[in-house]
Order: sequence, then C-alpha cells, then structure tokens
Amino acid sequence: MAKAICIRCGAKKPKGLNRCRSCGLDPKSDNDLALKSVYLSIGRFTEDEERQQLYERELDAMSQSIREGTVPEFADADLQRLARERELVKALTPKRAAYYLFRTFLPAFLLLGILYAIMFALKAYLGK
Repeated sequence: MAKAICIRCGAKKPKGLNRCRSCGLDPKSDNDLALKSVYLSIGRFTEDEERQQLYERELDAMSQSIREGTVPEFADADLQRLARERELVKALTPKRAAYYLFRTFLPAFLLLGILYAIMFALKAYLGK
C-alpha cells in the first residue's frame, strides 16, 4: 500500500515531500505542490491507524487514476488546513521553543526554590 503518491505520475513513494523516483518531481520546489503532495500521503491525517490504512487503500486507487491521466480533486478546506499547519511548523524556531519551555517550567522552578529556601530557613532557625 502507498504511503504517498506522486502528484504528477502517480508513482508510489515513502513520504509526500520526497522527490519522485519515476518522474523526478520535487514537491518542495513549490508551496502549492508541497501542500498537494502532503494531501496525497498518509501524512494528511494524524488519526488512528485504522483510518490511515483506509486512506492507504484510497491512495492506491488514486495512484492508478493519475497514471491513467485523471487529475485528482483537492478539497480546498483540507489544503487550507495543511497550509496553516505548515506555517505553524515553520514558525516554531528553536529559540521560540526554548522560550515556551522556559515560560512553562519557570513557575515550577520558582516554587521549588521557595520551598528550598523555607526548608533552609527552618533548619537554621531550629538549629539542626
């Protein structure tokens, strides 16, 4: 079963954004091609494995249709969702990820620091 198919020739490939070994199409060269290539892969869904297996069978049928010359129809809503998800992934830089992690865990570190200071003060006060 296909994990992805080429948008131009319908050949099977391991991932949607991989260059096609049959016709040489590189979907990364164009944003629209990249979105449509992800659309024609199991990467389109992050659902359960049963749904992905169903979509793999659909991809096999779509692959045959493309080889016969039929251009696949792309749902605009799905393409827009994939475009938004791609922009979110591009926006997540290592610096931004580190900032969010720091901001998320800072309260816990402050609480631990305060508890340690209280424990230290109590030990000094009680003379132990």
